[in-house]
Amino acid sequence: MRYKDITEAPISDLTHVGDWSKNSSFRHEQDRKLLTSEKAIKKITQQWAKVNEDFNVYLVNSPEANRHTEVGEVTPAWLADNMPKTLPFLDIKDNAINLIFTNNKGAERVPMTGWIMAHRFGHAVSRFRYSSGGRMTRQIYAFQEARDALLQASSTALTAYGYGGVPTSDRGHDSYRKLDQNNRTMVNFYQTIGTMRSARTGEIRNEFEFLLELLAQYMLTGSIKFNPLQRSFKNGRSHAYIRGDYSLEEVNEDLDTLSRDLCHYFDNILGSCVGKIFVM
Repeated sequence: MRYKDITEAPISDLTHVGDWSKNSSFRHEQDRKLLTSEKAIKKITQQWAKVNEDFNVYLVNSPEANRHTEVGEVTPAWLADNMPKTLPFLDIKDNAINLIFTNNKGAERVPMTGWIMAHRFGHAVSRFRYSSGGRMTRQIYAFQEARDALLQASSTALTAYGYGGVPTSDRGHDSYRKLDQNNRTMVNFYQTIGTMRSARTGEIRNEFEFLLELLAQYMLTGSIKFNPLQRSFKNGRSHAYIRGDYSLEEVNEDLDTLSRDLCHYFDNILGSCVGKIFVM
């Protein structure tokens, strides 16, 4: 099924591949009904209307697609080797971001809405690859820049509330260990400053997911908005209070700077993805 009438940016084309009447890589009937509804597809394209780049989206429901989840950036040769039955249905475009959704798997069951599609696009561009020197690097470097900007600002803000040891980057084993130790405090902090639904309802699973939610917010609204911090925020059963030697006004100014910086990095992420192929 191909929706040729959908020609507005940013989703310049959206194509269904496979038998959408059957349970396959898209396992849930709710997703299959939603993603084959012209009304729902129109809503999704409208939700993505603020994205600066065009997307060429494929929704693939097949046993072949079920074998590939969160792969990230791939090449036409990879598609020929790993998804040969799907490849004939793909028209890869040099002037768009080519995004192939093979599933809606996740730690928690959520419908495949326009927001979830943007969030899952974030998972696709966050993947790692080995560099020529044998080191793990992000496939899309601008994603690492956004990640570092968020961690740097979080570390500074949490220090003002008495929480030290939050790394300013996730590069290196020790940083990952420290992030894991601080995960709950960071989640509580992000749910305090976050303005999206998952933050308001306390559904952010871990600190990494917050950056993906911010990317989704940027794609759907064209901006990043934080709640201003107060003298205290709830951290589990207790409250964290700003230290007397820190200025609340300056901490909130740093959040304003972060919102602008993230918009810049997210723009760079999207620009870096044009002409590339992502399997999610």
